[in-house]
Amino acid sequence: TRADSNSVAIPVQPTWVGQSIAAEVSDQSGREGTSNLVTVPPAAPPVILDFTATATDQCRGGVLYELVWDTTQTTQVYYGLEGAPAAIGKSVGKASICHLSTGGNYTPPRFVLVAEGPGGKVQQIVTGGYRIP
Repeated sequence: TRADSNSVAIPVQPTWVGQSIAAEVSDQSGREGTSNLVTVPPAAPPVILDFTATATDQCRGGVLYELVWDTTQTTQVYYGLEGAPAAIGKSVGKASICHLSTGGNYTPPRFVLVAEGPGGKVQQIVTGGYRIP
């Protein structure tokens, strides 16, 4: 596909990212033109713009937290309590998680968000507060 008189758009295959490929350009009559070596840049890594865990209420045996996140350059996220199985979500979202209290000393939970996209993975951990509004 011709983008303008000096450039050509080439469909990029995922396996080409970060690789150098030869691109031979022909004119409309099919005559061979110039051959150029181009490097396909890697995709930008995902970015976590915001990730919070806020105590919103009590739940059976614990404290209910609302997780809210906003990411870019992300195909999906994984979220949950640190050390527990993660749930799958979209690049922007929210979820509620009940953190069960154990014993007399309450330890604020740590929540993990992993954003995954074509450019890799990034992770952020936040500690939930324990005061219910």
